[in-house]
Order: sequence, then C-alpha cells, then structure tokens
Amino acid sequence: MKKLYTLGLTLAAVLIPLASATSAQAGPTICIPANSKAVFNVRFSAAWENGIKLINKNNGRIIRTFNNYYRRGAGGEWNQGAGAYQTGIFARRTCVNVVGMHKRSGPNGSVPWRTSRSRVWRSNPPQIGFEDAGDNDFNDASVTARFIRRPTTAMGFRGKMFCAPGGTRLTFHARFSALYENAIRIIDRRTGRILHSYNNYFGRGAGGEWNQGQGSWRYVTRGNSQCFTIDGLHKSSKPNGNNPWKRSRFRSGGNRIGFEDAGDNDFNDASLSITARR
Repeated sequence: MKKLYTLGLTLAAVLIPLASATSAQAGPTICIPANSKAVFNVRFSAAWENGIKLINKNNGRIIRTFNNYYRRGAGGEWNQGAGAYQTGIFARRTCVNVVGMHKRSGPNGSVPWRTSRSRVWRSNPPQIGFEDAGDNDFNDASVTARFIRRPTTAMGFRGKMFCAPGGTRLTFHARFSALYENAIRIIDRRTGRILHSYNNYFGRGAGGEWNQGQGSWRYVTRGNSQCFTIDGLHKSSKPNGNNPWKRSRFRSGGNRIGFEDAGDNDFNDASLSITARR
C-alpha cells in the first residue's frame, strides 16, 4: 500500500516545461523572477523511496532536497521530507531544475537510484508529477511552487519624502549656493532618526551636530523598502548661536529637492539630488 505524505497548499508559479529528466541535472525547470523568493511544496505518494532535488540551473548548486523516507532510513544528504520550503530572495531571474529520482525499493544502500520520468500536469498554477514505476499516474512525487515578490517602490520625490526598495545603493549629493547658513538633514521616516546631515558652514563656524559640507554620502537601503524625509533648514544669517533655525521652503521633482532661504524663489540655496543603483 502506498503511503501518502502531503501538505495542502495552493501554489502558483511560472514554469518552463522541458523533456523528462534523463540525468541528475535534468528535469522540468521553474524560473523565479528577479527580486522574488519561491515557496516549493513537495508531496509523496509512494512505497518505494523517492527523492526530489531542486538545483540552481545558473550555478549547479543544490538548493534543497526532499525524500519520502527522510529520517526513516534515507541517507544523510536529504534536507527534509514532504512539505514546503521557502528560498531567500533572488536579485536576478533564477531558474531551478526540479529533478525526481527513485529506487525500486525502500531505503537500501545497495539499490541504485534511477531518474524518474516527469510530467507537467499544469502550468498555472504549475504541478509537476514524477513516476517511479509503470502505472503512469505520475503522483509518486509531485512539486508545486509559488513566488513572493519583494515589494517594489517607485523611486522619486513625493514632497519631501523619497523611497527606495531594500538593497538599493543610494548616493545623496548636496550642493549649497547661499550666503546664509543652510543645512540639509536625511531622516529615516519610520524611526525619525537623522541618518546624515550637511551644512554649508561645516568646519567654518557651524555647530558640531553636522556631518559634512556639500558633497556626497552613500547609503544602502534596508528591509523591503525604506523611506526618507529630506529636511531643509536655514538661519537668516551666517553661523550665529543667537539666531534660530527656520524651516526652508522646498520644491521637489524627480530625484532632486531644492530649498529656499529668502524670497528670490530660485530654490537653489540648498539642494539634494539622489542617484540609485541596484
């Protein structure tokens, strides 16, 4: 009697069907889109020992292995039994060979592994079945998958806010064209923490809370996405501890924000531009 090991998940993926597996590196291929992770679900319904290997087609590395006799006599090279496995996020499109194999017995070191024939039952959501004998039900082992896409954030200013996906390499470049003291602060919108600051009188009379004068600062965004508030400040004078800071009016668009410290409305007294690289 065949034993059934199952985890009931409804899954979806993009699948490129190939010919049935003919070697340990061949098999149907599932391609994971860029900036996504995959959840693979494996089921077994077989008395004979069956195994599934997920192999990164780009570099030949094994991602995960499954065996219906995991911890019940299978060898030590297997990672788990039936069930789900979630990968990490792949920055680039990555294709995975789904390789099925079986023995014509239960776990037995003297019995050789054979490559299982495969069938793509459906493409969306995909379901791949493997056959270990001759009844052609292709359900002795099966694999489905779904993708979880990392949230994408449109980059560009919305008012004083700028957002970027996690892992984006940002370069903040500040410029000043003002006689009065001007400053720019880059603030993490979630925590309110000041990440970096600029002052046009840095090293020439400005207070000690500023990080640099005009120029560039590089930063890699964290999490799934990260947003910043760009704050502009000025005094109606050169550095003077008796004069209060005032919030500068701003104008933003694209990847640039400009600040105004007086009334000429050129919004060029202080400015910050941002370039991004993934």
